[in-house]
Amino acid sequence: MAQLAGARGTAVSLFAFSLFAGSGAGALLYAGAIDRFGYAAVFGAAGALLGAYTAVTARALRRRVAAAPAPAAPAAPAAPDLA
Repeated sequence: MAQLAGARGTAVSLFAFSLFAGSGAGALLYAGAIDRFGYAAVFGAAGALLGAYTAVTARALRRRVAAAPAPAAPAAPAAPDLA
């Protein structure tokens, strides 16, 4: 159980690092792109990329669900013991 707690802490710290590093890098990249191409082009490209990412993710999830085994039927409730 201690290993799981360590893995959880590592996962949370990696998420936090990615969140803040991405926010900083994204602001720098978008600032340069907006100066060069303008707001409409940059936000249009971001929207197109988001749409493409959504399509790829939806396709991957459909494949994953199709490959998953069917859930087992729930067991019948046990009869009450009247003895």
